[in-house]
Parts: sequence; structure tokens; C-alpha cells
Amino acid sequence: MVVEPGDTLARIAADHGQEWTELWEENSGRAQPGDARFSDPDYIEPGWTITIPAPTAAADANGDGPTVTVQAGDTVTAIAGRHGVDVADLIDANQGLAQPGGERFTDPDHIEPGWVLLLPAPSGTELTPGRIPPGPAVTPRRRHRPARTAATGAAAGS
Repeated sequence: MVVEPGDTLARIAADHGQEWTELWEENSGRAQPGDARFSDPDYIEPGWTITIPAPTAAADANGDGPTVTVQAGDTVTAIAGRHGVDVADLIDANQGLAQPGGERFTDPDHIEPGWVLLLPAPSGTELTPGRIPPGPAVTPRRRHRPARTAATGAAAGS
């Protein structure tokens, strides 16, 4: 994908269901226009090309909770039941979530193997910071580090 003005590595990663570190590992040292090289994960310029790697099971959009990777034959109802979450809460938590291949979760009747869904708090419970509800294939999500913009060198959002 081509970097647009205002993009950050973290935002690009989130839009593609990735961690910024995965994009950095895939693109570190890559030649860019104007004889530049992608040598700092906090610095990208409009017009540069970023390769989006295949997502990992821990990939997600926000970096703030447990996720589950959709397996062949899964349904939203089955995933909700296995993890003790309300079906409507699972749908709401994932509405519009970017998925591998550029698709987004928009229809609960259409999920594909390899998609990564955010798990809301189990029904009837509240999550405490640092606590992940039990269940198979649940992984914690990491925070994205903001990238500096090409124009200012300052951290994005500061």
C-alpha cells in the first residue's frame, strides 16, 4: 500500500488488522522513492510503499483486549458460545473491524477462516485491567507505538 499524508505505521497496521511491529519487520530496510530506505519505524513519508504481511493470530485493530482467530466452520454464534460472550456484544465489538485481505467485518453471517475477532467481556462479567477471560486461542492485544510524521518529526497525535 502507498503511504498517504497523515499515515502512521501504527494506523496502517491497525487498518489492516496487524501490529506495527509486524509491518516494521516486513518493511525494514526496504528501498523507497528518492533513494531513501525505510530505516526508522517512527518515520514514514507519503508516497512510500508498505508491504502488508499475512496477519498473525494476535492481530487486531485496537490493541486493547483478547482476540480469537476464526477457524473453518466457525460461526459468530459458536464463537460467542465457546467464549461465554453475548452474540450481540461480539457483533458490536467487531462491526467494521479490518480483516486480512482488506475486508471488514460487516455481516455476522459472513466470517472467514483466519479473520481475527475482538472478544468482548464474557456475559455477566466485567474485565479487570490485565485480566483476560478464559477460552481457547485467546491472545492479549498490544498497544501500537505512534510513528513520527515526515513533516515534523514529532510523534503522531502529539
